[in-house]
Amino acid sequence: MFKNMFTNVNTDTDADTDTDTDADTHANAVKNTITPEQSKKLEVFYKILDVICTMMEENNIPFYLDCGTLLGCIREGRLLKNDTDIDLTIHLSFWEKLSKMVDFSKYGLEVKKITQGFPNYDYGNMITLNLKNTNSDYYCDIYANPAFPLLDISKMNNKEYPVPKDPGLYLTQLYGNWKVPSSIHAYTTYHRNNGLIFSEYKKNWDLKYNIYKCYF
Repeated sequence: MFKNMFTNVNTDTDADTDTDTDADTHANAVKNTITPEQSKKLEVFYKILDVICTMMEENNIPFYLDCGTLLGCIREGRLLKNDTDIDLTIHLSFWEKLSKMVDFSKYGLEVKKITQGFPNYDYGNMITLNLKNTNSDYYCDIYANPAFPLLDISKMNNKEYPVPKDPGLYLTQLYGNWKVPSSIHAYTTYHRNNGLIFSEYKKNWDLKYNIYKCYF
Protein backbone atom coordinates (compact mmCIF):
# COMPACT_ATOMS: atom_id res chain seq x y z
CA MET A 1 0.00 0.00 0.00
CA PHE A 2 2.76 2.45 0.94
CA LYS A 3 5.76 1.07 -0.95
CA ASN A 4 5.42 3.56 -3.81
CA MET A 5 5.15 6.55 -1.48
CA PHE A 6 8.57 6.40 0.17
CA THR A 7 11.86 6.20 -1.66
CA ASN A 8 13.78 4.75 1.30
CA VAL A 9 11.41 2.01 2.42
CA ASN A 10 12.96 -1.37 3.11
CA THR A 11 10.47 -3.80 1.58
CA ASP A 12 12.00 -6.80 3.35
CA THR A 13 9.01 -8.05 5.33
CA ASP A 14 11.31 -10.23 7.42
CA ALA A 15 12.82 -7.20 9.17
CA ASP A 16 13.22 -7.67 12.91
CA THR A 17 12.26 -11.35 12.70
CA ASP A 18 13.86 -12.07 16.05
CA THR A 19 10.79 -10.55 17.67
CA ASP A 20 8.26 -12.60 15.73
CA THR A 21 8.02 -15.51 18.17
CA ASP A 22 7.49 -13.29 21.20
CA ALA A 23 4.92 -11.17 19.38
CA ASP A 24 3.00 -14.18 18.06
CA THR A 25 2.93 -15.84 21.46
CA HIS A 26 1.59 -12.76 23.18
CA ALA A 27 -0.93 -12.04 20.40
CA ASN A 28 -2.34 -15.56 20.66
CA ALA A 29 -2.63 -15.19 24.43
CA VAL A 30 -4.69 -12.00 24.28
CA LYS A 31 -6.72 -12.31 21.09
CA ASN A 32 -9.70 -13.86 22.85
CA THR A 33 -9.72 -11.49 25.82
CA ILE A 34 -11.01 -8.36 24.08
CA THR A 35 -14.29 -7.10 25.52
CA PRO A 36 -17.17 -5.92 23.29
CA GLU A 37 -16.45 -2.33 24.34
CA GLN A 38 -12.79 -2.66 23.43
CA SER A 39 -13.72 -4.27 20.13
CA LYS A 40 -15.98 -1.34 19.26
CA LYS A 41 -13.24 1.13 20.16
CA LEU A 42 -10.66 -0.71 18.08
CA GLU A 43 -13.01 -0.73 15.10
CA VAL A 44 -13.18 3.08 15.25
CA PHE A 45 -9.41 3.31 15.71
CA TYR A 46 -8.76 1.21 12.61
CA LYS A 47 -11.12 3.42 10.64
CA ILE A 48 -9.39 6.60 11.87
CA LEU A 49 -6.01 5.10 11.02
CA ASP A 50 -7.03 4.13 7.50
CA VAL A 51 -8.63 7.51 6.80
CA ILE A 52 -5.56 9.41 8.00
CA CYS A 53 -3.19 7.11 6.10
CA THR A 54 -5.16 7.87 2.94
CA MET A 55 -4.99 11.58 3.72
CA MET A 56 -1.22 11.43 4.20
CA GLU A 57 -0.70 9.52 0.96
CA GLU A 58 -2.87 11.85 -1.09
CA ASN A 59 -1.08 14.91 0.30
CA ASN A 60 2.41 13.39 -0.06
CA ILE A 61 3.29 13.65 3.62
CA PRO A 62 5.63 10.84 4.75
CA PHE A 63 4.72 9.36 8.14
CA TYR A 64 5.07 6.29 10.30
CA LEU A 65 3.35 4.47 13.15
CA ASP A 66 4.71 5.59 16.49
CA CYS A 67 4.47 5.03 20.26
CA GLY A 68 1.61 2.75 21.33
CA THR A 69 0.38 2.19 17.77
CA LEU A 70 3.85 1.05 16.69
CA LEU A 71 4.14 -1.10 19.81
CA GLY A 72 0.88 -2.88 19.04
CA CYS A 73 1.84 -3.38 15.41
CA ILE A 74 5.26 -4.88 16.13
CA ARG A 75 4.53 -6.84 19.30
CA GLU A 76 1.01 -8.07 18.62
CA GLY A 77 0.25 -7.42 14.95
CA ARG A 78 -2.77 -5.38 16.04
CA LEU A 79 -3.70 -2.25 17.94
CA LEU A 80 -3.34 -2.58 21.69
CA LYS A 81 -6.69 -3.32 23.26
CA ASN A 82 -6.09 -0.85 26.10
CA ASP A 83 -4.65 1.95 23.98
CA THR A 84 -6.36 5.33 24.15
CA ASP A 85 -5.44 6.79 20.75
CA ILE A 86 -3.62 6.36 17.46
CA ASP A 87 -0.05 7.69 17.22
CA LEU A 88 1.58 8.78 13.96
CA THR A 89 4.64 10.92 13.32
CA ILE A 90 5.72 13.19 10.46
CA HIS A 91 8.86 15.25 10.00
CA LEU A 92 8.77 18.80 11.32
CA SER A 93 9.33 20.16 7.81
CA PHE A 94 5.81 19.00 6.87
CA TRP A 95 4.11 20.74 9.81
CA GLU A 96 2.95 23.81 7.90
CA LYS A 97 1.56 21.69 5.11
CA LEU A 98 -0.33 19.38 7.46
CA SER A 99 -1.65 22.04 9.83
CA LYS A 100 -2.51 24.76 7.32
CA MET A 101 -2.91 23.30 3.83
CA VAL A 102 -4.62 19.92 4.22
CA ASP A 103 -8.43 20.01 4.03
CA PHE A 104 -9.35 17.71 6.92
CA SER A 105 -13.07 18.02 6.22
CA LYS A 106 -12.52 16.32 2.85
CA TYR A 107 -11.68 13.18 4.82
CA GLY A 108 -14.42 13.49 7.40
CA LEU A 109 -11.95 14.63 10.04
CA GLU A 110 -12.00 17.50 12.50
CA VAL A 111 -9.31 19.07 14.65
CA LYS A 112 -9.59 18.28 18.34
CA LYS A 113 -6.43 20.09 19.44
CA ILE A 114 -3.26 21.70 18.09
CA THR A 115 -0.06 22.11 20.08
CA GLN A 116 2.55 24.28 18.40
CA GLY A 117 5.49 24.85 20.70
CA PHE A 118 8.68 23.81 18.92
CA PRO A 119 11.43 24.65 19.80
CA ASN A 120 10.53 26.45 23.04
CA TYR A 121 8.01 23.98 24.43
CA ASP A 122 9.10 20.43 25.22
CA TYR A 123 5.85 18.93 23.89
CA GLY A 124 6.78 20.20 20.42
CA ASN A 125 4.20 20.30 17.63
CA MET A 126 1.21 17.98 17.53
CA ILE A 127 -2.22 17.92 15.95
CA THR A 128 -5.05 15.75 17.24
CA LEU A 129 -7.76 14.61 14.83
CA ASN A 130 -10.97 12.66 15.23
CA LEU A 131 -13.68 11.52 12.86
CA LYS A 132 -16.71 13.76 12.60
CA ASN A 133 -19.88 12.42 14.20
CA THR A 134 -18.00 9.87 16.30
CA ASN A 135 -16.92 9.80 19.93
CA SER A 136 -14.29 12.55 20.26
CA ASP A 137 -12.50 10.41 22.84
CA TYR A 138 -11.35 8.27 19.90
CA TYR A 139 -8.66 10.25 18.13
CA CYS A 140 -5.26 10.29 16.45
CA ASP A 141 -2.24 12.27 17.63
CA ILE A 142 0.12 13.28 14.82
CA TYR A 143 3.51 14.42 16.08
CA ALA A 144 5.84 16.63 14.01
CA ASN A 145 9.26 15.50 15.20
CA PRO A 146 12.67 17.11 14.54
CA ALA A 147 14.19 13.97 13.00
CA PHE A 148 12.75 11.32 10.69
CA PRO A 149 13.84 7.69 10.38
CA LEU A 150 14.46 5.45 7.44
CA LEU A 151 11.32 3.39 6.97
CA ASP A 152 10.28 -0.23 6.80
CA ILE A 153 6.89 -1.78 6.13
CA SER A 154 5.03 -3.85 8.72
CA LYS A 155 1.65 -5.56 8.64
CA MET A 156 -1.18 -5.03 11.08
CA ASN A 157 -4.76 -6.20 10.74
CA ASN A 158 -3.84 -7.60 7.30
CA LYS A 159 -2.70 -4.18 6.02
CA GLU A 160 0.73 -2.67 5.47
CA TYR A 161 1.92 0.41 7.33
CA PRO A 162 5.16 2.42 7.41
CA VAL A 163 7.24 1.92 10.55
CA PRO A 164 10.73 3.07 11.59
CA LYS A 165 13.64 0.98 10.35
CA ASP A 166 14.67 -1.48 13.07
CA PRO A 167 11.43 -0.95 14.98
CA GLY A 168 12.62 -3.10 17.87
CA LEU A 169 15.52 -0.75 18.55
CA TYR A 170 13.21 2.25 18.21
CA LEU A 171 10.76 0.78 20.70
CA THR A 172 13.57 -0.01 23.13
CA GLN A 173 14.40 3.69 23.27
CA LEU A 174 10.81 4.50 24.22
CA TYR A 175 9.83 1.59 26.46
CA GLY A 176 12.88 -0.41 27.48
CA ASN A 177 11.78 -4.06 27.43
CA TRP A 178 8.85 -3.50 25.08
CA LYS A 179 8.31 -7.23 24.49
CA VAL A 180 6.70 -7.57 27.92
CA PRO A 181 3.34 -5.77 28.39
CA SER A 182 3.47 -3.03 31.02
CA SER A 183 1.93 0.31 31.92
CA ILE A 184 4.99 2.27 30.78
CA HIS A 185 4.30 5.18 28.41
CA ALA A 186 6.74 6.86 26.07
CA TYR A 187 8.23 9.91 27.82
CA THR A 188 7.05 12.94 25.83
CA THR A 189 10.11 15.18 26.21
CA TYR A 190 12.46 12.30 25.32
CA HIS A 191 10.38 11.20 22.34
CA ARG A 192 10.06 14.61 20.69
CA ASN A 193 13.46 16.11 21.46
CA ASN A 194 17.18 15.40 21.94
CA GLY A 195 16.67 12.20 23.92
CA LEU A 196 15.56 10.13 20.95
CA ILE A 197 17.61 12.12 18.43
CA PHE A 198 20.92 11.27 20.13
CA SER A 199 19.96 7.83 21.41
CA GLU A 200 21.33 4.54 20.13
CA TYR A 201 18.70 4.85 17.40
CA LYS A 202 20.49 7.83 15.80
CA LYS A 203 22.16 5.61 13.17
CA ASN A 204 18.75 5.12 11.53
CA TRP A 205 17.76 8.75 10.92
CA ASP A 206 17.08 9.52 7.28
CA LEU A 207 19.63 12.24 6.57
CA LYS A 208 17.75 13.64 3.61
CA TYR A 209 15.59 15.29 6.27
CA ASN A 210 17.07 18.06 8.39
CA ILE A 211 17.59 17.26 12.08
CA TYR A 212 16.30 20.32 13.86
CA LYS A 213 18.03 21.75 16.92
CA CYS A 214 16.11 21.09 20.13
CA TYR A 215 16.39 22.78 23.51
CA PHE A 216 15.21 19.81 25.56
